Amino acid sequence: MAPDNLTPTQQASLRAVMNRIVPTDAFPSAWEAGAGNYVLRQLSGDLAQQADLIRSGLEALEAEAQATGPAGFAALAPDAQDV
Repeated sequence: MAPDNLTPTQQASLRAVMNRIVPTDAFPSAWEAGAGNYVLRQLSGDLAQQADLIRSGLEALEAEAQATGPAGFAALAPDAQDV
C-alpha cells in the first residue's frame, strides 16, 4: 500500500518501529501480519486528524537517528533502534 499521507522515509520508519514492537519470531512481524496497512488506512480515515502528529514523531525519530548514528532509523540494526 502506497500511503498518500506518509513519505517513503516516514513509512520505512513506521515499519521499523512496528516491527520492533512485534518482531518476527515463530509468527509474522507486525508489518508482515498486516498491522501496517491497517495503521495507514486509519491515518487516511478515522485517524486523519492524528496524521500530522504521527508524521512529526516519525520525522523526529529519523532526525535523531541521523544525528546520533550512521544511518536513518529504518536502516539501523534492530538493537541500535532500541537505543
